[in-house]
Amino acid sequence: TWAQIVIPQTSIAVIKGEMVVLKVSYRTDPNHDLSTDTILWNFISNNTQLIISYTKGSMSVSSTQFKGRVGFVSSMPSSDVSLYINNTQESDTGHYLCQIIIPNNPGLTGQVNLDVKVPPAPPRCSLSGKPALKGNVTLSCTSSYGTPVPTYSWKRTSPTSEVFFPPTLSKIFLFFSGSCSRFLSVKGVFFSCHGGVLTLGFCLCREFLVKGVI
Repeated sequence: TWAQIVIPQTSIAVIKGEMVVLKVSYRTDPNHDLSTDTILWNFISNNTQLIISYTKGSMSVSSTQFKGRVGFVSSMPSSDVSLYINNTQESDTGHYLCQIIIPNNPGLTGQVNLDVKVPPAPPRCSLSGKPALKGNVTLSCTSSYGTPVPTYSWKRTSPTSEVFFPPTLSKIFLFFSGSCSRFLSVKGVFFSCHGGVLTLGFCLCREFLVKGVI
């Protein structure tokens, strides 16, 4: 018996909480009895676990992680062995292996990679240090969660919008003690640094001046 597996999309990204369908189907001899085939879906992350199986007319969900959230898209037996996952979680990120066991055939195997993205928490930004002439100030911004790890950019907001520097780090620190020519608005205060160097999230300023309060 000849057979061929079909996987239209091998990598899928989804937002946490959404439903996703891992599409897999197979082709075989038109006269082949599909009810004699065994279908297995395994999840591969830190270890391998059987999610769901269909064999001899019976379907079974084996994984406690996915229980109540997974199933076959089509009524089995079917040549469409696509798997749906409801309410996706960050822990669902990994490789999904579909195995199709066919009597008198070597069998078929296909893999779909799933990436569950988590929207970042609203960033918490803070200022430490005293904004005074020749003083040192640390500006920081971070989110408590987010997958992939969120990156940030600082922008000049007045008189025109301008990117202070491109996103480079998941947690940004600015140390004002050297030189750079930019304005930065933080907590209602304009900071002006003159004559300088701007590299990888660090703005070193020789001159520091509070320009005013918004």
